[in-house]
Amino acid sequence: MDFRLPLSIPAALLALVIIGCEPANDIPQVTPPEAQTEFDADTQPDAEATTQLWQQGEQAIATTLKNSQTLLEAINTFIKAPGPSTQLQAQNQWIQTELSYQQFYFFSQFGVTEPKVFAQLARAHFDAAAHPIQPGYLDYVGPYPYSGLVHDISVDITSTNLREQHGMTDAEDVVLGLYAIEFMLFGETGQRPPDDYTPVAKLSLEQRQTGFKTIQETPNNRRRALLSLQAQLLSNDLKNLAQHWQSREPNAMHSLWQTLPASAQRMVALKTFERTLTQLLLQTAVAPPKHEPSDSDAGENAPSEPHKKNTLQASRLALSIQSLSAAYPWLPEQQRALIEAQLLQAQTFAQQLTPSANPAETPDQPSTPLWKNCYQALKAAMDIYLQG
Repeated sequence: MDFRLPLSIPAALLALVIIGCEPANDIPQVTPPEAQTEFDADTQPDAEATTQLWQQGEQAIATTLKNSQTLLEAINTFIKAPGPSTQLQAQNQWIQTELSYQQFYFFSQFGVTEPKVFAQLARAHFDAAAHPIQPGYLDYVGPYPYSGLVHDISVDITSTNLREQHGMTDAEDVVLGLYAIEFMLFGETGQRPPDDYTPVAKLSLEQRQTGFKTIQETPNNRRRALLSLQAQLLSNDLKNLAQHWQSREPNAMHSLWQTLPASAQRMVALKTFERTLTQLLLQTAVAPPKHEPSDSDAGENAPSEPHKKNTLQASRLALSIQSLSAAYPWLPEQQRALIEAQLLQAQTFAQQLTPSANPAETPDQPSTPLWKNCYQALKAAMDIYLQG
């Protein structure tokens, strides 16, 4: 899953203001490193490394699953009583669920680096967190008020149909998962009106003249059915991911992993470490734009939209960096402590971008180079790794 900004971030959840960051204009281009191929015999991982890997991944899945079940409840509450407050609660819970999935960031990359062993993971990850998405595949966007599945009454809103539509012709034809739900909750610009989910109990004359024959065909009712079903399927898909991760059946991921020799396990773990760290470097290379204060920021305790987005991006980054700790047992001994120290420093910089600060502080404080510092710490970790 790519590291990304959400469409909107409710102020109720983000009751803090981060300090603006200067863009890192002198950042060098990042290119994916080549995998290491030689290791000292005394650095071969043992069963404890695999145990740690699986336990840490299982914990991340369990946390996300628990949050997804709360998200399902919040969305069902919103569907029952559409309004600003219930929508905000659902949006807040979506953020909590998505953030918890960032703890699985490193593990999700195994489906790319070793698809034969982690084919189940790759599929489950696509179902739960496919990204990027084409919003117009789901609902109205920009000048296209009738686009998407919501307006295609030839497709009934059922579990079977949604799974068939998900990635039907392209990986960005996303119907299911966290980011499809995000769009349905927040809309294209983060300002989706809760009235989009007001139930239609009777067709109006205008609707009949438009061609609607039943209330189930109306966009609002289809949108309600779609969002509710998406939330249920997300919970189901995360349960499925948990079952695949926990299974010890012969063809399960864990069993296939155990059939690999220690040297192959190390190679896959390090290849995944390289990919994950490279992705984080690329994502951090371009710092969020410096916030320019505006009249809309004048409200008391109201963080600006750029500040709210930057706050969530930093939270995601910190959790993604933290997920790399599962790879530490496979790092060569002479590099491990140095790399760990740099990644911890990068994580600290990211956490400093999300302080528990007084939300009344003004957003026009002097900028700090925290984003650039975070990048440089990640780059230092990569440099140490490549020098090994």
